[in-house]
Amino acid sequence: MSKLRVTIKQLDAARARLRAEFSDIQPDALEKMASILARSEGLPRGAPLREPRVPRGKGTHRMDPCGGCSATKGRPEPGASLSLYTCGGCGGLVGKCLLVDFHKIVKPRWCKEPNVPQERWRYYDVDALDAATNKEDRHHGWYDRETGCILQTG
Repeated sequence: MSKLRVTIKQLDAARARLRAEFSDIQPDALEKMASILARSEGLPRGAPLREPRVPRGKGTHRMDPCGGCSATKGRPEPGASLSLYTCGGCGGLVGKCLLVDFHKIVKPRWCKEPNVPQERWRYYDVDALDAATNKEDRHHGWYDRETGCILQTG
């Protein structure tokens, strides 16, 4: 119970600081920033601030740590080659696959929609193998889970 009180105190303090500094930002963006700030100030690494998007339990596998949330368990992405997983913590894409399979999920084009809601953003960190050149490239950033278009790289 004491960990929960510390978590809420840290999150409230982060919210207050951010409200004072960024009064013109939308409330949902402010909440996301507050949770990130609270985590960076000493919350336990595994303490979730929201429910995971992919249920844990049967069917989950060990994977490389997710760059979006540091989770190490996820579900295999259906229809993808090699070892591509949907993160159990944030719903992002992590692992390795063929470039053609990656482009079926994350389209090779930028999103034209100006204000994509935060709940549609998904992180991706994928090593994609181009079968034609036998070259592996790392692709990472954020994409819109509904359209598959890229929102941010890097």
